[in-house]
Amino acid sequence: MTAIFSFSQTKNNKNQLNSETVIQLVKEKGLLLIPNGLKEKEIKTTPSLAPQVTFNPKKSTWTVVSSNYTTTQEGDCKKTNGCTVLISQTVVISGITKKIISSHKSKKLYPNYE
Repeated sequence: MTAIFSFSQTKNNKNQLNSETVIQLVKEKGLLLIPNGLKEKEIKTTPSLAPQVTFNPKKSTWTVVSSNYTTTQEGDCKKTNGCTVLISQTVVISGITKKIISSHKSKKLYPNYE
């Protein structure tokens, strides 16, 4: 007696999103950081300013990392040449349900030395 195995040739991934729709979804939720004073067209044409979008096929999740910066003269930065504050926002979205799984904002301080 022999066994016959048949496997489907279709993808099991039910992801219906692409990078543009993921960015639009994050933007609609107000979680996309846009660099100060720049327009959307300028951001799209400069890769270093554009948000980084990655897809994890094993978990079927999209990760969007956007950043912005400001300057400050407060705290330890008052007695120096000031500091640059880098603000980074990481958003994880389900590729199947199109819902936000997690969102994390972090700030890092860099002293300005000249």
